Amino acid sequence: MSSLNIKRIAVAGAGTMGHGIAEVFAMAGFEVNLMDVSDEILRNALNRIRDSLEKLSRRGGELREGTDSIMSRIHTTTKVSEAVKDIDFLVEAVPENAELKKNIFRELINTRRPMQYSRLIRVPYQ
Repeated sequence: MSSLNIKRIAVAGAGTMGHGIAEVFAMAGFEVNLMDVSDEILRNALNRIRDSLEKLSRRGGELREGTDSIMSRIHTTTKVSEAVKDIDFLVEAVPENAELKKNIFRELINTRRPMQYSRLIRVPYQ
């Protein structure tokens, strides 16, 4: 998948940005652990991803494989410890909540695995 030996991605936050990030990584062939605070948010995220993939497919978009195959690479959880287990790269896309961010990175540190991470910064519209 990647020259950096990245195979499994965790996306912390399945909202406005997180679900789209998970979709793109899954489309690129990566296994994705998508994490959020509730099963309802995760269900909504999976529905939005599936809808997006199906629209791309109908419009003749550049899907190298079927929607079901792409969806099979997205694994959901509400537990930080499960989301960060065996990952190579983390994308943090959670709301600006200091405690939530601390918890995610505390769990990440406890895995004691070196990895790369990306922090997304929200820029307010003016």
